[in-house]
Amino acid sequence: MWNHYHIAMRRYQLTRQNYRPAELRTRFLVAFCIVTLVICALVQIAIAAFMGAPGLHSLVQRSVELPSPPASTASGRPGPGSYSGTGPVSSTSSPDTTSMPTPTPHEVGAPSPGSFSTVTATGWGQSYYFIGGYLPTLVAVLLSIWWKCIFSKIKEMEPLYQMNTPQGAKAQDSILLTYSGTFLPKVLWRSYGAHHWPSFLGAVNMILTTICTLFASETLFLTGVGPSCGVILNSHADVNEGCRIALGMRPALGWALGVVLIAAVLVTVCLIRRLHSQSSRVRADPSTIAGIACLYGDELSKDFPQVLANPSARYRLNSLSEIETVVGNSNPTVTGQPQSSPRSKYGHAAMHPAALAFYGSSLVGVLVLIVYYAFISTPEQGGRLEDFMNSQSFGVRLLMTAMGLLIKTYWGWVESYMRSVHPYVTLVSKHGATAAESVLMRTPGHPIPALYHTATWKNMFLASVTVMAVLSEVLVITLGGIPFSTATAYLAFEISVYISLGILSGMLVVLLGVLVWTTTRKYTSQSPDIPENISDVLQLLGDEIGREALKELNGTEEFGSNVEHMRFALRQKPETKKWFIIKLNHDALLV
Repeated sequence: MWNHYHIAMRRYQLTRQNYRPAELRTRFLVAFCIVTLVICALVQIAIAAFMGAPGLHSLVQRSVELPSPPASTASGRPGPGSYSGTGPVSSTSSPDTTSMPTPTPHEVGAPSPGSFSTVTATGWGQSYYFIGGYLPTLVAVLLSIWWKCIFSKIKEMEPLYQMNTPQGAKAQDSILLTYSGTFLPKVLWRSYGAHHWPSFLGAVNMILTTICTLFASETLFLTGVGPSCGVILNSHADVNEGCRIALGMRPALGWALGVVLIAAVLVTVCLIRRLHSQSSRVRADPSTIAGIACLYGDELSKDFPQVLANPSARYRLNSLSEIETVVGNSNPTVTGQPQSSPRSKYGHAAMHPAALAFYGSSLVGVLVLIVYYAFISTPEQGGRLEDFMNSQSFGVRLLMTAMGLLIKTYWGWVESYMRSVHPYVTLVSKHGATAAESVLMRTPGHPIPALYHTATWKNMFLASVTVMAVLSEVLVITLGGIPFSTATAYLAFEISVYISLGILSGMLVVLLGVLVWTTTRKYTSQSPDIPENISDVLQLLGDEIGREALKELNGTEEFGSNVEHMRFALRQKPETKKWFIIKLNHDALLV
């Protein structure tokens, strides 16, 4: 009797409880605001230091007066001194460490002080190569990862927010709405036109964090100061005399990024207020098949295919957190084909074999560019590529960072698609799949959390795609360290080159597997179209026994440890030619 009471109370609590992803909870969003404000404050402090504010120079000024360690140069290869050693160049004069440091005056041959300012003082350490070479882009990438986790959950919950209104929402704004895997400009434009404000605010912040990533490496960087900077006096020497390394910063760009960061905080505050006025009224994770099954009520099961064909039908969530239909004033007996969202025969447009082949060709092009620049071209050749990549002009690091962002974005589409289809691929298999690796498999907001999911590592193909998606974030940082200048540490240059080559090579291998899998699956696999929205999943839940079993997974604790032993499958009924998710019993496994 106690067990029945416990189960009943659990159902009651779940019915009253509104599910909200951890990424959309107030404390998670407030933490993002706090971190963003801290980054903005640090950028402004750095600007004040570079502009010569008293008392702040110690935060950024570092010495360039340390001796350069000996370097071993392979025969026939330009020495590291053709750029710079792993330490700054030594000087014949010793600085007065007791006096107040002052900004370094402009020297002959140095970049114009109007483009950026530099400061030098005592105490330079090897770690400051990391500060000028990698830290700005690293911080921006981490911030964008954080917001991407938030944005993915916003897009996932948007249809449920639209249905949680008394008047309901049209099919195109609810059960047929899909923002996941959609191009960011399209999400921005469509959400604004449809007044889907959570998705619109999320898209705006995604653009703002991308801007920060693009320009971070151009804001704080390493630069050379001296008459011989930009001139290769002896490409086989260990050092370049007359050129010193210093931290450089573009104050105007720093102020602009400060404005962008403040705007991101304000947008997040607006999102917090918006989410407080909206709730999903769902009691299970809608990123899982079992969570969608909880939305399938008795009323919807009676006439779902017919009402879906009625363009005047609206959908809303009732008090039991189930979808119900609200038919408009037009003729309710309208017949026709069920409404559906535009669908490519390969799923996401990025998964088309032609698109994958073009993407692979682009990866090969970037790979060849890095190999040629790092191992074939030399400073003495005076080629345009060498001159451009070795210059300290604005836009070199920006270009490489933009290339990394494009590569990362496309691979993100590939990883998202492969993860979304994985539950259905396992369900179609002969013996079905366990609940944990199919109907209960969650969709994380970013590949990094996906690495902690057991289901990821049970399929090594999916795991390899996920790992490469994580490494694509690293690629954005390392590509920005490849353009060479007299201020770049040679060791950092080599590390950037080899890491980038390794990641790109791994991407090409995994991409070849994705291309083969996509092509063969289209012509050999007997399976339904992969669901792209709530409506597509609901149409797979026509089997009542299977649907009720899925609801029990979210609604009670009676299965407990038996969840791992429950198996489900996706099967086609011969009489109707429709696909349904069914619960397998022990006898079915023996067939």
